[in-house]
Amino acid sequence: MNLQSQKAIKTKSNSIKAYYCGVSALALLLLLILLVSIQHYLPFSLAFVYTLIELSFMALFILGNVYTAKSYREPYSVKKIIGIVLNGLYTLLFLGLMLANILDIYRSM
Repeated sequence: MNLQSQKAIKTKSNSIKAYYCGVSALALLLLLILLVSIQHYLPFSLAFVYTLIELSFMALFILGNVYTAKSYREPYSVKKIIGIVLNGLYTLLFLGLMLANILDIYRSM
């Protein structure tokens, strides 16, 4: 094996990193939805766990978008498309929630 093929084996492409960030963020989002739905049956609060999951989701969301932007010039693959779609949906979700909050503040004035 030459040096170039060894380097290709050791480093992951940015599209693969974006894919893993997107899938991990999806798993955290599903876990958060599950915890919110079972909260009524638990005798204790999960507020700290919610906060950790939300902060982890936001970190993965930001990293996923950075890796998606860096993978712009890489060749297309299934994982790249899934990463772009997931991170794009998270961006739309974030922007929609921000817009809803801004409209609520505007209406309350």
